[in-house]
Amino acid sequence: MSFKLLDYTQKNRALFELISKMISVVLENKYMEKKLIETGKRYRAFLEHLPVGIYRSTSEGKIIEANKTLANILGYEDVSQLKRINVNKLYVKKIDRIEHLKKLEDSSIFFNEFELKRKDDTTIWVRDYPQAIRGPEGDIIFYDGILVDITERKKQRRHLNNLKEITGSYLRMHMMPLLFFQLMMRQFWM
Repeated sequence: MSFKLLDYTQKNRALFELISKMISVVLENKYMEKKLIETGKRYRAFLEHLPVGIYRSTSEGKIIEANKTLANILGYEDVSQLKRINVNKLYVKKIDRIEHLKKLEDSSIFFNEFELKRKDDTTIWVRDYPQAIRGPEGDIIFYDGILVDITERKKQRRHLNNLKEITGSYLRMHMMPLLFFQLMMRQFWM
């Protein structure tokens, strides 16, 4: 029996082409999977280094996703600790959460400011930029949002308002009699 390479390849050419295409598809899929994993890692790193808290939560208050910055803002060491907390327990005023969700039902995007409790029970002021994500039937599936700690800004504003009040009181107490005296002197000399 003689072996002819040409006969063999002609008879099985279709099989070789099929195997070649399958190997090509597998290699392409592996390449795409690697690229997708790399992109996911870059995206996650990007989100982790933003100076704002990013979250995804449910109406019931379960935190589905969050970045490390949000955990830090709320006083938790890492995201896994934060995910064990129900969002409803973070609100200083429970009515704020109820009103917050109600506004999101009516308008999918808006912002709001309110107080939250940190892990150590200290309070912070935050500005929330949430968006209600709806399913095909129009019902809210979850909320995506960005949370910004505005505690220092609130303290500075309060301090500025106190200074304005003190300055106004000082002026009223000390400058008004002087102005009154000057007015009286003008009338006297006229």
